[in-house]
Amino acid sequence: MSTKKSVNGFLDELASSSPAPGGGSVAALAGALGSALTSMVCNLTIGKKKYADVEEEMKKIVKGSEELRAQFTKLVEDDTLAFNKVMEAFSLPKDNESQKALRDAAINAATKEATMVPLEVMKHCIDALALAQNVAANGNRNSISDAGVSA
Repeated sequence: MSTKKSVNGFLDELASSSPAPGGGSVAALAGALGSALTSMVCNLTIGKKKYADVEEEMKKIVKGSEELRAQFTKLVEDDTLAFNKVMEAFSLPKDNESQKALRDAAINAATKEATMVPLEVMKHCIDALALAQNVAANGNRNSISDAGVSA
């Protein structure tokens, strides 16, 4: 489980000759990191007298950003699992035409499934960007650079 490792452990595995985790997991992790930063800016805004007029909005945003962070974190694992299914399909026997047909069908199905994870990451990124934009515009000005990085 990639998300249960230390940052260095994840990076070591990523840098290794193992094909997974790969790009989809990294994209999902970037989404989780961005969502966490959005939450941080919200939390640095909530409770400050200067930002009392946006406090309720920030509370809603932090709830949404935490939901997105959880979804992105799950997608880190989902991407690795999906890619492993592709690799399993490639290891199926291909000694005769029947086996070749089954193997090709399994590769196609697993590849299609593996492309769905990055697509889901992209869809969630749209939501994360909207939250980051709102936080950059209305959140604690001392953390505006963090709001920008979250996007």
